[in-house]
Amino acid sequence: LHYAQCKSYNADFDGDEMNIHLPQNELTRAEAAELMITYQHFLVSKDGTPLTGLIQDHVVAGTSLTMRDRFFEKADYQQLVYNSIGSNSRRKIQLLPPCIIKPKQLWSGKQIISTVLLYIQPAKESPLNLDSKSKLSMKSWPSKPGATNIDLMADTDVIIRQGHLLSGLIDKAHCGATLASVVHCYYELYGKRCAADLVSAFSKLFTLFLQYYRGFTLGIEDVLLLPPGVSYRRRVINECRAQAGRNALQKTFSTPDDSNEQVLMDEFAKAFCSKSFDERVSKEMDANYKTSIDEFQNQIIKQCMSNLFKQFPENNLQFLIQSGAKGSTVNAMQMSCLLGQQELEGKRPPMMPSGRTLPSFRPYEYSPRSGGFVDGSFLSGIRPQEYFFHCMAGREGLIDTAVKTARIGYLQRCLMKHLEGLVVNYDLTVRDSDG
Repeated sequence: LHYAQCKSYNADFDGDEMNIHLPQNELTRAEAAELMITYQHFLVSKDGTPLTGLIQDHVVAGTSLTMRDRFFEKADYQQLVYNSIGSNSRRKIQLLPPCIIKPKQLWSGKQIISTVLLYIQPAKESPLNLDSKSKLSMKSWPSKPGATNIDLMADTDVIIRQGHLLSGLIDKAHCGATLASVVHCYYELYGKRCAADLVSAFSKLFTLFLQYYRGFTLGIEDVLLLPPGVSYRRRVINECRAQAGRNALQKTFSTPDDSNEQVLMDEFAKAFCSKSFDERVSKEMDANYKTSIDEFQNQIIKQCMSNLFKQFPENNLQFLIQSGAKGSTVNAMQMSCLLGQQELEGKRPPMMPSGRTLPSFRPYEYSPRSGGFVDGSFLSGIRPQEYFFHCMAGREGLIDTAVKTARIGYLQRCLMKHLEGLVVNYDLTVRDSDG
């Protein structure tokens, strides 16, 4: 199965299977051919957004290929162009002059994309002109204080004139299944066949580029922090352990600022034993804990992400996230900074009748960790209690998936049983068994 069609079939490569049906007459063969040729279904029926687009390593390769510092000699330029469009070429390929003449001739990655774009468009049609933005934002690029023209240097504006890519990166926003991407523009301007050819050409080009010119790997150094980031993180975590729970309880029970630990635990115990705990007090306490913890968590994240051992674009984890190939900022945060508050059904982990969340804590303990806050990261490792809370949240997700599958299956069966008598006729009327 081609990478670009994975989204269409909701397919991944973890053991998915597909069924083959053999049509028995010409009518069903014609219908199956129309329904199964994937480029016929470039857009989603419900809202007209693109469905076909490149994913994962192709997005990484597209972003890397079109960066400003990527240059190729004549043999490499021609090899990449031939591999993407020349192997089944129907007409002459228009090669571009080099963008650097001295000390030796070099072609940029953008010129390779331009060559492909000019070849794929129909010969008698006008070339594409496009002003757009890439997924990579200006904030992704590190800049020194007082730097000027950051917007130009960041290469975030995608400018195509007469089929030539002059500026910008071909990332998820332009080779993926995204509205107003280059691929989507080709579909709207030149038709579905051209859009399919462009996706095929891009996929061959990006695969060869990754294989022979720039491999891609993600290592432990992509999640490591610099010493200032590590010490700052440790200091804020110690402050959070000492103050976050105390601040939340003082706000909930309106106790004096100089209240000692025992007074706060007594107030907590009294509230827990009252009838209104589940209805009012626990909600108020959860909200106060969240506000208090978020303050410390945001400090840690802000400082850690700016103190990574390697910064974008050298940091391959950030490269994956910023280009839209895979992952999110939350994944990077959990690896480098901390896992944060674990939740069950939208609330903090519930307490047992003994006043503990886990047997290893004291009754009515109000520290953030006893309420499911995990201040460890996947890099630093997490403690047994934190691991237990983390597994609680994971199990909730598994149960939710299992229950949802059965419900959706039953709902679909009910709908199909009621609708299987309906047929769309050639005059576009929908009729049931009674006509």
